[in-house]
Amino acid sequence: MIVNVRDLCAKNGRIDWSGRIEMPFLTSGRRDIVHAEPLQAAIHAAAAAELVEVAGMLTLPVEMVCSRCLTSYCQTLKLPFREWFTQDAEQVDEEDEHMHLAVEDKIDLMPFFEETAQLGLPYVPLCEEDCKGLDPETGLNLNIHPAKPAEARIDPRLEVLAQYFEKQKKQE
Repeated sequence: MIVNVRDLCAKNGRIDWSGRIEMPFLTSGRRDIVHAEPLQAAIHAAAAAELVEVAGMLTLPVEMVCSRCLTSYCQTLKLPFREWFTQDAEQVDEEDEHMHLAVEDKIDLMPFFEETAQLGLPYVPLCEEDCKGLDPETGLNLNIHPAKPAEARIDPRLEVLAQYFEKQKKQE
């Protein structure tokens, strides 16, 4: 999506836009994302003095794989979006990551949508906050099959020693 600064100023300083944006790159390079629907954007652009503020909400439905139990689950991410643009290079501060320089009279919002979507994806996806994961012995999902009490197992290297102590107890 491209915002034309001249059109924005001509239309009472505000433009509302909503639509769907294809983002096929979201699943590339990530094994934990099975499928991503198109990004749904509902934004408005407003011009004030020499600044243009673009703000709104991005909605991203994704299907991911839980990093603990390896089950697939769907989640809809609601990502707030707010960026500032100016044509005055002196107003752009390198430390302010939300203020950007608008070249000519056009602002291409696609890189900013992509960045917001990438940063909004969970680093470690979890189906539930308290997901129990997989049983290390059986590989069963502990959310579905609760863990049985662990049996007291003896290290096979020390089993002869355990047998010796049991023999000692019987002799007493």
